[in-house]
Amino acid sequence: MASNDHDDQSNGAQRDKREQRAMWIFSAAIVLIILVGMGANMLFHHDKGAGTDISSQSRTAPQQ
Repeated sequence: MASNDHDDQSNGAQRDKREQRAMWIFSAAIVLIILVGMGANMLFHHDKGAGTDISSQSRTAPQQ
């Protein structure tokens, strides 16, 4: 009986380790998907209406 209890605990520990490893892999995959999506968004979607590197406060007013 005692060895049977030990085997059950060992199997439970192995299952817990396997589940924890699967959780970490799943979490890492989700993070990578988000990062790849953000990178693709930055590469392929350029802002057409974005201003220049000169701020409007440093420009002189147009001549009238």
